[in-house]
Amino acid sequence: MHSVTVVVPIFKPCSFRSRNLNFLVNELNKLQLKVIVAEQTLNDIKSNWFEKLSNINQINFEKNTKHFHKTYLCNKIIEHVETEYIWFIDSDFYTDFTSVLRNQKYTNYDFFKPFNTCKDLNEFQTQQLVETKYMDENMLKMNMSSDRSIKYFGALSYICKVSSFRTSGQLDEKYTGWGYEDLDLFLNIYNQKYSIGVAHDVNAVHMWHPPTVDKAKHMLINKKYFESKGYTIDKVKQAHRELFESKTVTDY
Repeated sequence: MHSVTVVVPIFKPCSFRSRNLNFLVNELNKLQLKVIVAEQTLNDIKSNWFEKLSNINQINFEKNTKHFHKTYLCNKIIEHVETEYIWFIDSDFYTDFTSVLRNQKYTNYDFFKPFNTCKDLNEFQTQQLVETKYMDENMLKMNMSSDRSIKYFGALSYICKVSSFRTSGQLDEKYTGWGYEDLDLFLNIYNQKYSIGVAHDVNAVHMWHPPTVDKAKHMLINKKYFESKGYTIDKVKQAHRELFESKTVTDY
């Protein structure tokens, strides 16, 4: 059994997100490691989708709001993690999990990005991945030719020492929904000089799903809050450049 617990935070997935989530969790269940699906619930309404999967533990956290609070879920779930490391994975993320676990480079760092570049799959490619349960080379090459890439630390997935996550101050719970909470975490741990690594030889994909309700509104609100803390995208880019050029961070 690996010394890492995988956590997948969720909140009222639509039909496409439910499909992606079920595919992801069933694949993770095969890896013989502890997986926690952390679901934010309202009025104590629970889904309990994964009771039949032996390695999956679903934990529900009730919060009296109609909006997703991913930061709250990630902070709360720490109380239920007994391993040294925790691997946060969004329900629309997919990569070669076996390679990341096998080489265990994440054990050399406080925080670790388990992929180099993540590209968007379109609807057809996502359907192909879910149906075949295999991310073949042709799909990956076709996907890697797309214009949009997700490369900054914190987006979609990261691994960290539980102790480092706690001492860093964890995630800022003033962020709602998706957007900027990951960049905030990155600048926070960078400024505190935690060690940060990346799996430079592993690529990943972002599975297609319809736009999330109210995402644009939350992104704007989160952006304003992010900037109110003195943070900017330019500071994120500069920090990444410094890490890439650092002689002490050899995996970049």
